[in-house]
Amino acid sequence: MGLDMNAYAVDENKTQKELQYWRKHAALHGWMTQLAIQKGVVNHPADFNCENVCLNLDDLNELETAINEWTLPETKGFFFGDFPPTRDTNEEDMQFVVKAREAIKGGNSVYYTAWW
Repeated sequence: MGLDMNAYAVDENKTQKELQYWRKHAALHGWMTQLAIQKGVVNHPADFNCENVCLNLDDLNELETAINEWTLPETKGFFFGDFPPTRDTNEEDMQFVVKAREAIKGGNSVYYTAWW
């Protein structure tokens, strides 16, 4: 068991394509949880399990800033592990931002979800 995280693109035919998979990247999940609360997907961090949050270009810009400024929030959870962001995870996260932007510009919707 643990924190399994996915981002995927959905086209107009509702076909899903995985953009990224992460395992126990608690800081990124914490950022996504804050976004889900802000967008009204959930009311409490404990409720953000197996829920989808849709990302738009503004969200991706904010995520890019948080990655570059090393401000992804410290996030704890029983199943989340204790792995702070590293240069490697930041690089992987930036690759996701690029793929997600391309997907949105191509007419797709981009979603993040996690299961723990």
